Amino acid sequence: MMEIHLIHTDGRVESGVSLLAAMHVPQDCTVWVDIEGVGEEELGMMRTQWCFHPLAIEDCVNRQLRAKYERYPTHDFLVLLALDHRTDEDLDTLPICLFMRQRLVVSVRHAPVVAVDSVKQRMDAEHHTLAYSQDRLVHAFLDAVMDEFMPLLDRYEEWLDDLERRLGADTSPKMMTDLISIRRELLHLRRILTPFHELIRRYSDREGGMSPECQLLFRDVQDHILVLQDLVSVRLEICSGAIQTHNNATTEQLNKTMKYLAVASTLGLPMTIISGVFGMNFEVIPITHHALGFYIAVGLMIVTSALLIGLFRYRRWI
Repeated sequence: MMEIHLIHTDGRVESGVSLLAAMHVPQDCTVWVDIEGVGEEELGMMRTQWCFHPLAIEDCVNRQLRAKYERYPTHDFLVLLALDHRTDEDLDTLPICLFMRQRLVVSVRHAPVVAVDSVKQRMDAEHHTLAYSQDRLVHAFLDAVMDEFMPLLDRYEEWLDDLERRLGADTSPKMMTDLISIRRELLHLRRILTPFHELIRRYSDREGGMSPECQLLFRDVQDHILVLQDLVSVRLEICSGAIQTHNNATTEQLNKTMKYLAVASTLGLPMTIISGVFGMNFEVIPITHHALGFYIAVGLMIVTSALLIGLFRYRRWI
């Protein structure tokens, strides 16, 4: 599916423009072609009509999974990673590929992306108030993509707070599984965010540069990315601390269990010795034939066990 928008310098945006009409636009307008799903027709246009570089087209078709910026002789090429809301996984991403040359921006995606819809809504809301140049359009894409990560980090914070409250009482393996899962997702999120710094730096420093106003906008996005990375780092530290606390609690519980088992084994030792002595096959064993011999042996077992318990308490072993 292909949707064409005509962006005028005064901020007016015409949607649903035909491809033929978009090829004959005034010099002061920018054409934004939004392509959802890459078929043979779209590939043919990118190769022949727009003459995009084969390497950029290959990255677009093969779904590049890392944000990047490349400058080719005839056009610029960006890959942005946006969250994929079609799946149950929080960090599934979809690439948005942007091809840019003078007065033309082509965005390519393989499925519906919420960030692209946000850009369209923003342009409609800012109708007649902002002039959307190519740089402004790229900023709108970046800003929309970054805005999606903040609610996700807030959810991670809520999950970690809940897990931290349960740490003292819950030492089950499921708790450790949940913590490791969150830590793995946070590391994955950090890998997604890290390339955006290099992308913005290279795009801002490209030949021809950008206006001071757009530079300010891109610095704001960089600050947004720094905030996100700081939040990821803080949550990673919290998660690592919670994992260590869980390990310590599990070890302490195991030590207590082993101590109780050792005490139980030690208390059973005198009973084993006494019963073993009276069970030996000798002709003469004291009190063997005594009327109260059994009760005397049991009493010895109870007394020795009580003396051991008293010794353990005196030495503060239990």
